[in-house]
Formats: sequence, structure tokens, C-alpha cells
Amino acid sequence: MLLSFVLPLRMTGPSGALMPITFGASDAGFSSTASIGSQVGFDPRQPTTVIFPNNGNVSVFVGATANPTANQRAGAYTATITLTVTYL
Repeated sequence: MLLSFVLPLRMTGPSGALMPITFGASDAGFSSTASIGSQVGFDPRQPTTVIFPNNGNVSVFVGATANPTANQRAGAYTATITLTVTYL
């Protein structure tokens, strides 16, 4: 299987406030045991080939770094990450 993401450049918050986010080389991982402790890390900015176990179950984890400004508006911020799984 090929995992690929569409990653946002920023999150949107209160009253349309924006907060930049970045993704690094080890900000994603996958695990056949659903445990972040046993994940295999990868770069979410690059498509990644994953061998699924016989039961077909894989958990995918994604993180990012938020980069708030000094006067960033307080509140909840959200963004959409799209994961595409392609059968090879």
C-alpha cells in the first residue's frame, strides 16, 4: 500500500486567525499493533510504501509543529489532513 497525504500549511482559529504549521521528516508513523510505541516512522511529506499485515489493520499517526506568533490569538485551531491509501 502507498500512503500519501495532503498536508495543510496553516490552521484556522478564532475569528479566522491563522497559525502556520510544519511537518518534518519523522512526523508520521504506522503500526500494525495500533500502538504509537511500536510505530515505524516516516516523512508525511513523501509518499510511503507500507506492507500491511495479513489482518489488514494498520494505525497511522501524524504530528506537526505549530508555529504561533508572539501575538497569536488564543483559542482552538483546526486544519484538515487528507490521507490517501493506494493499493499497489
